[in-house]
Amino acid sequence: MSPYTHPEWQHLLAAVASSPDDDLPRLVAADWLDEHDEPERAEFIRIQVERERADRPELKWREQALWNNPLCGPLWAVEACPGLVTLTDAADAGSPLRGLGVNGVERVTFRRGFPYRIDCGAADWLRFGGGIVPRQPVQEVFLSACEAVPFERWWDMLDALKPLAVLALDTRSITLAPLLRDQLDGVEVRVNGRPAPRLVLAAAPVSAPPAELPAAPPNPSEPAAARPGLSSE
Repeated sequence: MSPYTHPEWQHLLAAVASSPDDDLPRLVAADWLDEHDEPERAEFIRIQVERERADRPELKWREQALWNNPLCGPLWAVEACPGLVTLTDAADAGSPLRGLGVNGVERVTFRRGFPYRIDCGAADWLRFGGGIVPRQPVQEVFLSACEAVPFERWWDMLDALKPLAVLALDTRSITLAPLLRDQLDGVEVRVNGRPAPRLVLAAAPVSAPPAELPAAPPNPSEPAAARPGLSSE
């Protein structure tokens, strides 16, 4: 069994995703990977965690070496963000992946060992975001081509947007960002590089109460006793 399909790995991912500010679940995951024949990924996690504390040149060099290794960084991105990052058959013949290439690595930015930021089209996030957020500590998502998603389908994405810290939209719509800001409590929603305005709903005008209707004139053919307010006496 691949370590990345092991049930224990899925539990470790859930722990990391549920505590995105805590380094301990990440380091526990690194220890587990060391025990399951994934020393490079374990080292990568530890290096990125250490770089947040003290960014030394030798750490940066080693991090880049691991990430740029076609058998490391690109495949980690495929495992972390399936659908957004995919294996293809378009690699050069001399690739160590033996005929396999990876598309979409540039969409994912790893920080402290796991995906932190994702840049993609809104339609791709609608399709794949719901499978990524519960198992990865993604904090920033930048969505382009927002008009490709019908307005009503944005509500289907709310669960994949609520755990974020920042949601940035590239859109011409003047209503989408304010509506999402109203629904995503605690998420910084930005539109075209600026904070989204608040949603302002115009109050419906209050109409004046109708004036009292005048009494109908008396009908001469009606007996006086039957007329309201009149007496036959």
